[in-house]
Amino acid sequence: MAESQIVRIDPSFAFLAWWPVAWHAAAVALAWWLPPPWAMPAALAWVLLLPPLLCQATAWLWPASGEMPASSAPARLWWWQQQLQAPFNRIPFIEEIFRLVPGLYQAWLALWGGRAHPFCFFAAGSVVTDRQSVAVGRGAIIGGGAILGGHAVLRRDGRWIIAVGTVRIGQTAVVGARCVLGPGSTVAAGEELPATVPLPPFQQWVDGRRHKEAN
Repeated sequence: MAESQIVRIDPSFAFLAWWPVAWHAAAVALAWWLPPPWAMPAALAWVLLLPPLLCQATAWLWPASGEMPASSAPARLWWWQQQLQAPFNRIPFIEEIFRLVPGLYQAWLALWGGRAHPFCFFAAGSVVTDRQSVAVGRGAIIGGGAILGGHAVLRRDGRWIIAVGTVRIGQTAVVGARCVLGPGSTVAAGEELPATVPLPPFQQWVDGRRHKEAN
């Protein structure tokens, strides 16, 4: 294989991938060593509250948007944010429990730095991969199995490229079941994205069709 075709993996990505294991091991240690009744509340706060607050702080201090080489510092920061979210992406029933209480999931997204109106609706099985990179308006509906993906990984000239951007769903818009929305994509207010229709990165859905540039 030619040198230009080889994709090299940054060792820091593999190192940061161990973070969720270490973080949850620390939670177990907290639950073991702290006396009751503090042990369980402290462990839950460690697992459920600190990761989103760390993610929001990182996004606020070092905002990332657009395309970036995987070897760049912004890409490493994005990967750090992904590891903070990894347990909830791997164990989706945690967030499904939050969705049972009206408004609780939207508050959860706000902890990460995302925005979702209390009166929007996420159907069962819908997925938000980058909680800090989502904005959902009042009355919007996200269909079952739909994916709001705030990032995409691309390969160009033998290099990994990370595309990052906020997925925006306007007021009263409907995202059909099993749609996949890429980073920086937009569904305009009042629009309906039909079921299973993908919306590529940095495109928008307006007047019932795709447009290359998002607003």
